[in-house]
Amino acid sequence: MVKPWNVSNKESSQLLLWRLPDENFRIMQAGELTPLINGYQYILVHHSILAPFSALSSDQVTIRPRTIINHVTGQIWNEYS
Repeated sequence: MVKPWNVSNKESSQLLLWRLPDENFRIMQAGELTPLINGYQYILVHHSILAPFSALSSDQVTIRPRTIINHVTGQIWNEYS
């Protein structure tokens, strides 16, 4: 039986990401990288808090490593799924 669940994020950020064709993300507008980053049809979760999401059914949640890239500064973050 699939159990309902809810995710909320109390830490708001002005960070704006663009999903790239390879499913990674490019920073379009600078903002703070918070443990949960949500946007249109995605939620990125920092690996430090990923365990509860990993326990959810695979038909409810897809967990894949993702990279966030800042092309202006050259910074890359690989700590999100």
